[in-house]
Amino acid sequence: MAIFDSIFSIIFGIFLILAWLPTIFATENNNKNNNIEFNDLKNNINNVIKLTKIDLTFNNNLSDLKYSLPNNKQFIVNENVLINGNFYITLHKEISDSRGRSTSTNKSIVDISIPLIKGIPMNKDDYINLALQNNVQSEVFIDGNITYIYKVYCINKNKNVYEVSGLQEKAKEFDIIVNNYEMGNNEDEVITNIINRKKASNTLQKWLGRIGTFLMLFGGLSLLVSPLRMMQNNLFFGPVRLLLDLYQSLSFLGSLLLSVLMTFLVWSIINKPIISVLIVGIIVGISMYLHKKN
Repeated sequence: MAIFDSIFSIIFGIFLILAWLPTIFATENNNKNNNIEFNDLKNNINNVIKLTKIDLTFNNNLSDLKYSLPNNKQFIVNENVLINGNFYITLHKEISDSRGRSTSTNKSIVDISIPLIKGIPMNKDDYINLALQNNVQSEVFIDGNITYIYKVYCINKNKNVYEVSGLQEKAKEFDIIVNNYEMGNNEDEVITNIINRKKASNTLQKWLGRIGTFLMLFGGLSLLVSPLRMMQNNLFFGPVRLLLDLYQSLSFLGSLLLSVLMTFLVWSIINKPIISVLIVGIIVGISMYLHKKN
């Protein structure tokens, strides 16, 4: 059984390491391209985008919005929400078992009041996209093993709404999702919001990719530690032996350090090639020191 486990660890560990290499190169290339797209967007958006302020007609006669719940409970929309003259209300219903684990969830639209543009209701999807930027009320009700979560969103009637044009044609080039309408105090704020969304998207992609690829390499190295301990004296030599000396000498910390260095090495090859030479020197130097020490 021990031999079988060792063989499985070797195969799966090698698989993870081999999969790590193309994955991290693809991830870092994507990060590099995202930075180029972000700089292009930041430098050129003012020349591309056209913002047209639109006048929305809100429902100023909203009052007493109440929704019934079991056991004579009610969800009541706050008056300071109703003064905005529009709303988008959702209900998230979650059923749990006796151990508190969720067994069923359901999300639905409870009610919606869409403002008008020149007497015609705004497109529902466009309205919801704007309203979701402004969560004005949330309440949780618990009835036995059922949890009800009400959320109310709306367009703030004190903010301006702008129709976006021009930017749609560049959406693929900038790798962004372009909304038909944006909300803000002025045009500069709208443009800043669009740029910040691209920046946030880049940051999320970058760190999810790096953490994921790091765990792939670290997991692969961890799976190889026991089998390599038995085989390294007979099968490996040269630079590979030096890397294994580093890994074996520090055990867990060795795999962690090696994973960090290899991740940083690939990043430097793509973004700062000159730094990669320094990293290789560090890896070889540490390995040689530990080899002599052992």
